[in-house]
Amino acid sequence: DLSATFYNPGAYALIERPRFVFNLSSIDIARIDAPDAAGQGLDFDQLLFRVVPAMIALPVGHREDTRNHIAFAFLSRYDSDFDLGYSAADVSGLSPEAAAGFGRYKQRVLEYWLGGTWSRQLSESVAVGLSPFLAYRAQRSRRSLAVEQLTPALARGAFVGSENEYNHVRLLGKLGLAWRPGAWQLGA
Repeated sequence: DLSATFYNPGAYALIERPRFVFNLSSIDIARIDAPDAAGQGLDFDQLLFRVVPAMIALPVGHREDTRNHIAFAFLSRYDSDFDLGYSAADVSGLSPEAAAGFGRYKQRVLEYWLGGTWSRQLSESVAVGLSPFLAYRAQRSRRSLAVEQLTPALARGAFVGSENEYNHVRLLGKLGLAWRPGAWQLGA
């Protein structure tokens, strides 16, 4: 099928009737409900829904007149979001020791490829192809820690934080060769 735009661009010219391809890698549904999160009677709730396509590919132009074949593809190579949090508080003026706490780990990674495929049928059973892609990757990380202990005679505190963020854009190309000598199909 049209996943040849990614796996082997040479095989695209050997497809008899290419069709639109839409693959899903995941559907993410989550509900967050926190009563009295912002104070008495101030609830927080949120519904998260996300569909992440793995690939969308479609042929471009008519195939009857030429041995050259063109297709378009969008790939979602990575799309993940992870968050972990912790909080503790036992701070009281009546207590001989007071405590506090905080923790956080967060990471977000996404990578998308956008490109096309050119494939040429050299004979009835051999084809070559090229898929140039523009790739975009964004990665964000965050680590945090805050600790505090207060006593009538001693006050302590600590804070550690680290944040990383980068965006990366690159061009890449995939070459492909396909051979279909009958019931078998080989590719590189």
